[in-house]
Amino acid sequence: MTAKPGTLLDAFTLETDRGPIEAEIRLMHAEDGTEMLWHYENDHLGFVHPARRCARCNEIITAAAAGGCCIACVDGLVIGHD
Repeated sequence: MTAKPGTLLDAFTLETDRGPIEAEIRLMHAEDGTEMLWHYENDHLGFVHPARRCARCNEIITAAAAGGCCIACVDGLVIGHD
């Protein structure tokens, strides 16, 4: 992959029926300071969206989440009690 702006947060290969897709997620900042995630697919910008941070650990969520928490934090939560 070629050099791209921003901080690399995650890189992985997606296997599809059309062949592998080399994916990257990069953290960028908008002019107003908003944290944005830029998603690249095979060296092409696929889409951009505002970043979300975990409500418990404050890490940027790049994958699955439950509510406002990353999966790592959700695994440690106990919902309700007897």
